[in-house]
Amino acid sequence: MTPFSRIAQTALVCAGILAWTYPLHAEETALGFEEAAHLAATAQDPALEHFDARAESLEERAIADSALPDPTVRTGLANFPVDTLRDVQEPMTQYQVALRQEFLPGDTLALRGRERHAEAAIERQKKELLLRRIVFDVRRAWLDLYHAEKSRRIIKANLSALQNLASAQTGAFASGASSSQNIFRADLEIALMKDRLSALAQHGKNAAAELARYIGAHANRPPVGELPLLNEPRAPAALKEALSAHPAIDVERAAEEREEVRIGLAKEAYKPSWSVDAGYGYRAGGRADFASVGLTFSVPLFAQGRQDRRLSAAMKERQAARLTRQSLLKDLERELDIALADWHELGRRLRLYEQAVTRRAHDAAQASLGSYADGRADFPEIIRDRLAVLDAELTYLDLQVDRAKTWAKLSYLAGDTHE
Repeated sequence: MTPFSRIAQTALVCAGILAWTYPLHAEETALGFEEAAHLAATAQDPALEHFDARAESLEERAIADSALPDPTVRTGLANFPVDTLRDVQEPMTQYQVALRQEFLPGDTLALRGRERHAEAAIERQKKELLLRRIVFDVRRAWLDLYHAEKSRRIIKANLSALQNLASAQTGAFASGASSSQNIFRADLEIALMKDRLSALAQHGKNAAAELARYIGAHANRPPVGELPLLNEPRAPAALKEALSAHPAIDVERAAEEREEVRIGLAKEAYKPSWSVDAGYGYRAGGRADFASVGLTFSVPLFAQGRQDRRLSAAMKERQAARLTRQSLLKDLERELDIALADWHELGRRLRLYEQAVTRRAHDAAQASLGSYADGRADFPEIIRDRLAVLDAELTYLDLQVDRAKTWAKLSYLAGDTHE
């Protein structure tokens, strides 16, 4: 191959490399990382509104369940003679009307209202948990979309450079200045890059579909060209303290409070229920009318078979809710420890790539291009060094995206993770 041909190929490679330094998309139409999360958090999602509807239903029931039962009215005709069918024949014949009001044991009504309010609180905390999960999922989906778009742009630039080299090698082969092995090697790498582009296109579509579930048509906007600036998380002790306010913990805490109310209801069942009856009897024939008042109450004589068992069951349910909350907190602490370890390790690897790996890969590629132009390096060496740069750039991108996902996980676990 002539020196001129070598220099021409080198120029083509350099032109292809420069192509991937331009921004991903125009910023005015791009979708930002936190913008996507905000859109998802403020959207009218049926999955979230479901919990509001359930909570409002339970709060309405709280009012109804804490109200007295409706009074009952009884009317009747007593001691009516059937031989003459005259209401004045017997002095005990009466036209009666009676009113009965039932009262449940102790503070049962108030506790029933509190039970429904506690159940409503569970539904509202479930909404907060789902909302936090949605924001986490949207952030991860946005990062997947960004990763796919940025990777495709990097690979396309290198693909363009390889295609230029392959074209030059084809011309050199026709003139007898190159071997068919160089052409086959370039064609192989081109085919592999095209396959990677197809896979990335599929991943990008999947990520956009995931986003569309929560932000609708905004998912069709391309991601911004750069990752957001991620601040360092707070101290591990502060993050672990924040776990106690996680919505998943609040759900179990609200469940525990509901079981506490149910214990109160079980205790109230030891007290008697009672009712008041008031009646009036009208007698015909100028006779005096009758009035009556009565008090009815239950006698909990068989507490061992009913009330004791219900109280024991309620106390065990409270203990189960407490243990569930404690177990969940330990699981969250484990996830936080893993996420913090990933954050620090990914940061170390990113610094290594920034300071050494990526820079050295570029230096090696530039050196091989210079040697190739001077006739001191062969074509496969250029391919190897170019692929090494590609791998270094893609790995560096992987690390950036993985660290951003770890930041999103820390935010999901502990809320605001900023200093």
